[in-house]
Amino acid sequence: MIGAYNGLLRMVTKLSNLQDRISSCGQLDGMLIGEANDLWIELDQWQPSECDTDLTDFNGRQSLCQTYQSALFVWLFALTYPDRITSDRLQQSVDHGIGHLCKMQTPGGLSVSLFPAFVLGFACIHTKTREQSSGIFQQLLDFSSFGNVRRAWDMLQRWWADYDSGACEVWNWKRYLESQETSLIDMNLQPP
Repeated sequence: MIGAYNGLLRMVTKLSNLQDRISSCGQLDGMLIGEANDLWIELDQWQPSECDTDLTDFNGRQSLCQTYQSALFVWLFALTYPDRITSDRLQQSVDHGIGHLCKMQTPGGLSVSLFPAFVLGFACIHTKTREQSSGIFQQLLDFSSFGNVRRAWDMLQRWWADYDSGACEVWNWKRYLESQETSLIDMNLQPP
């Protein structure tokens, strides 16, 4: 439904590589800023053919594509502006992605919703989006008995508590996972 054949995995790979290189350099330099800009453009233009034919969205394909586009935008924003989690533009994207995740009802859509739910949830700073994110995670917990959903939900709640208390210096979910001695792979949160 979504993944290897529509550019999603290519963008996820590019974002992951950019994140690793920013982490190793400690900051963005001109070359990395150029790559980030190219990714903004690619992400903005990403329109999988699987998602543009179903105007009624009964199967959730359009919502899933919009959710992933929002989650990848949030991830890229976090890489380029790690100290601007409160940005209106970012929070609009979070609202947009969470809104589409709330529409996800089909088993196929739910089965690939954990990664964007986690990334978008990590950027939720307002009560409304946190409540929506909580509902999404409850739906995912009801849908799946795998422990990775529970681990992701527990990690997200810890992040919210740490963010609210001011215990986190930067908004970097990868670094936060590392501080908790885990990773996306450990939590089985890789995108499809």
